[in-house]
Amino acid sequence: MKKNSWSMLLILLMIFFTSCTDDKALESLINGEDDNMEIIDPDPEDSDDPYNVITDAVDIPCDYDFAATEANASLNISCDYDLGGKSIQLASGVKLNFDGGEIVNGSLDFSGDGVIDGQLLNIDLKIDGDVKIEHPHFIFEPSRWDMVEGKTSDENAFQNKEHINVALELTHEIGGEVFEIDKLDAYFYGKRLTNHPPYSYADNSIKVPTDTHILMSDNTFLRVQPTNNPFSRLLTTFKGQNITIEGGNLVGDRYTHDYSAVVDEVGVSRNTHEYGGLLMILGSHNVVVDNVNIYEGSGDGIMVQGSSIRERDGSIKDGNFQSENVVISNSFIDKCRRNNISITDGSGITVENCTISGAGGEHGSGKDYEGTAPEIGIDLEAYRERKDDGSLYAYEQLENVTIKNNKFTGNHVADVLVFTADFINIENNTMDNRIGINAGHDVKITGNTMKAKPDIQTNVGIGFDHYTVANEELTYNIEASNNKIAGYDTSIRVGSFNVKVNGNEFYDFKQAIYITNIEDAEIGNNVFVSDRDVSYAYFAMGKTTVAKNVTIKGEDISVTHRPLYLTNLNDAIGSSSERITFDECKFSSSRELYLDNCKNITIKNSSMNTEVEQINSENIVLQNNKME
Repeated sequence: MKKNSWSMLLILLMIFFTSCTDDKALESLINGEDDNMEIIDPDPEDSDDPYNVITDAVDIPCDYDFAATEANASLNISCDYDLGGKSIQLASGVKLNFDGGEIVNGSLDFSGDGVIDGQLLNIDLKIDGDVKIEHPHFIFEPSRWDMVEGKTSDENAFQNKEHINVALELTHEIGGEVFEIDKLDAYFYGKRLTNHPPYSYADNSIKVPTDTHILMSDNTFLRVQPTNNPFSRLLTTFKGQNITIEGGNLVGDRYTHDYSAVVDEVGVSRNTHEYGGLLMILGSHNVVVDNVNIYEGSGDGIMVQGSSIRERDGSIKDGNFQSENVVISNSFIDKCRRNNISITDGSGITVENCTISGAGGEHGSGKDYEGTAPEIGIDLEAYRERKDDGSLYAYEQLENVTIKNNKFTGNHVADVLVFTADFINIENNTMDNRIGINAGHDVKITGNTMKAKPDIQTNVGIGFDHYTVANEELTYNIEASNNKIAGYDTSIRVGSFNVKVNGNEFYDFKQAIYITNIEDAEIGNNVFVSDRDVSYAYFAMGKTTVAKNVTIKGEDISVTHRPLYLTNLNDAIGSSSERITFDECKFSSSRELYLDNCKNITIKNSSMNTEVEQINSENIVLQNNKME
């Protein structure tokens, strides 16, 4: 075959030679070209190259006097220039191109339409005037900004924070859009003992400007300097817009923090040190956090808040903002001492495709870094106060949060807590701890897979009850549908009003649905399977427990003990019309359906393999059921 191929090629070449009248045709054939081919530049100008060459730049001597630069000059900087502390006024239209050199120890003041190559920027060169960065993609070179890497002193860590902020501010002011950091492993420190956002942002944190994309790599490690500051801040957006934080590692000092007692700037003792934050999003809009590793915070991993607390009526104070349109995705948030993510004020916030693990915990170690309350994967908790007269001070408000497609594992107290938050979607997550709802309304919990971890603290998969303050019901409009819940003593604890619980699968439980006070509920098409020696599909206990206008339909129940274990349910109801109804259900068990001191219960159109045992119960309706 090889010989035939070479022969054919030789014939083709001979034909080509005899038919060509232009030597260039042979060159084209040898180079793989023909007249119809697109000519490709072997070294094209890459429009995404962060260092596009200023093509008209000319070489200058190493003793060049920048003060003598003429208007519209374009200069190659190939030598090292020391300005001797001087401020040099440059003529209009001057362009400075990096060619291996640097300019230090002074300032350059551009008169107009100036351009400077980003590689010339450094901590020892001040830039003023009308000037733009040569390309909006800036690459941060640590050595040019006097970054001290590795373990270091507080003062060096403080200077690291100051210097990177100079670079961020400068590049932003002259048109930088992408701030790229590759290999960097450094500690950062803020000295202010305050959590007040304007000061903690300005003085304690690496500050992310508006319209900035911080792009980090796997080799980027930004670390909190181990100190006893209870309000450490690592990376913060404050009243920012259109911000992306991508890649990299944000590392806290949970295991190296000094937890000794300290008094803050206004004289308050801060002995528990739980209010540090690795990534703070404060009163910012259109923020994306993508593919970031955030771990070991002495307080929280990520905090999403307003730029200040609100007026008492919930209105935003003049000059301040809530956080809006925040997306946290594809990130790893792990082992933060308080919460991995706290969201307290804002609207339109999404957490998706993240791993959220190890919040709090490590109790029994005898170490100061043991978890501190509330120790939750994601805590949705707006700060509010209820006064003695029943009035509500809504200092924070939180709504429209979506938590989807995440993996939760090993969080100490709960995976998600919805407390004082509204219009929340929790969907398609995998979890091994609980979802709790208190003082939250319009919450949907759908499509989640939950399997209890062995050392779970509160053995309830999903829990929501009546939550009444000053005669106001604060938990309502709750849906829990199409979830798979296994291994919890109580799969789901159901209360409040306007409730839907449909299409779930409950496995390996003691009681699948624990009924507390519930009203106006639609429950149905759930599957119950448990082989525990003592297991109940539906469980209720307590003389004040009522179920009003509750319809339970199409349940498929298979348990080793009792399908229903209801005691004192509706015993406190005077009316005979307020009922709980089981319709078209299948009951399979080894013991009877048990009703003790209950009222106003209907079981109809259902199949069962045991009897219904009634003790001191009244107004119990058994209609059109069959034994199997």
